[in-house]
Amino acid sequence: EAIMSRVAYPQALGARRARVIMAHTRGEESEALRRLNEIAPYERDTALVRIAERLANLAPLRDPAWLPTIEGEAEPVLPDERGRVLHLLTNSLPATQSGYTLRSASVMAAFAAIGFEPHVATRAGYPSNAMKLGAPEQEEVDGIDYRRIEPDAGLLVGAEIARRTAEGLDRLVTELAPVALHTTTNHLNSRIAHAVARRRGIPVVYEVRGFIEETFASRFGPGGEQTERYRRERDAE
Repeated sequence: EAIMSRVAYPQALGARRARVIMAHTRGEESEALRRLNEIAPYERDTALVRIAERLANLAPLRDPAWLPTIEGEAEPVLPDERGRVLHLLTNSLPATQSGYTLRSASVMAAFAAIGFEPHVATRAGYPSNAMKLGAPEQEEVDGIDYRRIEPDAGLLVGAEIARRTAEGLDRLVTELAPVALHTTTNHLNSRIAHAVARRRGIPVVYEVRGFIEETFASRFGPGGEQTERYRRERDAE
């Protein structure tokens, strides 16, 4: 802001474009959208188009009670007597090696060790959103069945990833008839799982592994807890 205050022509398109990107980077979604609308049309500016699309897909998530809509009849499933549990993950082994994915693998092993039959589904667009294309829709990892929902869909955000993941998860629930859905941080996964569980009459276990708003604030630095993004993520969680 200090630099922008010294710009000779603050109303020039380049300066206004920079303010949109700055607001978006700071996590101030409403300000970014307001400034974006002030300089429309911007169809030829790839960066601004991407920001506009992202903000549009994030808009429904501003309501903490929002759940994705799934088309078709909502009929309860009769849980399989083998004790299947379907786990929804953001990402997983083998494409991603991280503390999150290693912990998930350990959770699957623990479920199997006590007599459950764990199955895993990953969000729509994974692992192509991690630059890994051509992943199979089904594979076995350490003896556990993993399903990839639209693995080559690429980078999806907000309402779009929630809707497409929910539709894929719903199909898997009708196929596998699990006794429960289990998912992990963050609230987007919880919204998806709850939308499906309500349609199919099965319980949800939501495992909180952290708070995304705190991660954002730590990366943002001083003032991160006062940003709009921090407040919205905290309220949704």
